[in-house]
Formats: sequence, C-alpha cells, structure tokens
Amino acid sequence: SHGRQNELVEHCCALCLCRLSAEPGIEARLINDGALAAATKLVQCSDKTVTRIAAAKVLVNLAVTLEGNQAETLLKNFLKCTSSLVSHLQCGCKTQQFCAEALAKLACLPVARPILAKQGVVAALKLLLTTSSSRETTDSCIAALCNMGQLHSCRKEMLAFGLIRMVSNLLRTGPT
Repeated sequence: SHGRQNELVEHCCALCLCRLSAEPGIEARLINDGALAAATKLVQCSDKTVTRIAAAKVLVNLAVTLEGNQAETLLKNFLKCTSSLVSHLQCGCKTQQFCAEALAKLACLPVARPILAKQGVVAALKLLLTTSSSRETTDSCIAALCNMGQLHSCRKEMLAFGLIRMVSNLLRTGPT
C-alpha cells in the first residue's frame, strides 16, 4: 500500500508540474524553484510509464528556455527517457507517438539541434521508426529527421544508420 501511495504522489506531482510548465512566462520561476530537477528525477526513477511521460513533457516544455549546460543536461536526460520508454516491452503506440512528437518539436529549436545531435537523437529516431507501426509516429520522426538534417554531423549519422534507405522505403511502400 505504501508503494502505491508513493506512485500516486509521484504521478500527481508529475501532472502538476506538467500543467504548470505549460503556462507561458513562468518557466524561469519553475526552474529556479526546482521543477527541472524534480521532473528529471521522475523521468529517471518512476516505475510508472504514465508518470515518466508526464515528467518528460515538463522537460520538453522547459527546454525552450534553457541554454548551455542546463539545456544539454535536460536534453540528455530526455533522450535517455525516450530510449528507455520506447525500448520497454510494454511500450504502447501512444508512448511512441509522444516521444516522436516531442523530438520533432525539440528538433525545431535551432539551439537544441546540436545538443540533440551530440546526445544521440538520430539513434533514438531510428529506434522509434523501427518499432512503431503508427502513421503519426512515423510522420513525427520524419519531421524530426528533416530538421536534424540541417546539421552536417546528423546527415552523416543518418547515412551511417541507414535512415535514408528507411525513409526511401517508406516513400515507396508507405508505413507498415
């Protein structure tokens, strides 16, 4: 019972942080008050996937305001969470879709692209593309790859991982 109560408290905290982080203009205050650290801990330590997803949404919402080491740490933790969530045996379609959509949104931020590239976003996108059967997830992965392709290092990595071939096959056959 005590473990379930802790899970409920963690989940409620993640939902609260998620809601607050969606409010424009209070990102710096949330970060100063510890929301970033709390969300990162929930992403890394929670046993419930829904809690980890809610906490990951906090990281995505706060990512737009960060620079330097804070941004790098946040994006590194988010990519770890994404890989962990997607490779989990019970990962559902909605989880994959969330991860792909979040990566597509983050890849739109010019300041985030080099950090995402350094932290292995191309490998995470490949994992999503190879494990998903959802059209929405595939579309978000392709959008993220398009944005990440603006970096020379990512273009080389995409070729090395065979993603260009995967995308070409998708164009010919459509998603499975």
